Amino acid sequence: MQNLKLKIELTTKSLTFFREILSEPSSPIIRDATLLRFQRSAETFCSLLKTTSASMRDFSASCPGTFQVHS
Repeated sequence: MQNLKLKIELTTKSLTFFREILSEPSSPIIRDATLLRFQRSAETFCSLLKTTSASMRDFSASCPGTFQVHS
């Protein structure tokens, strides 16, 4: 249960930072930061989904291994 709470907290923080980056003016640095934050947000959400589904009966989640950003 503690692990689930930690993953919820990490996912919430990651999405909050992602929203903050999206509000910044566009530049190459902001673009790269946005891509990295999106990757981190997707990974933490996937981890949360796996943890949550593991505790539920008759439900399983599968996420891609590592998200890769191609520029």
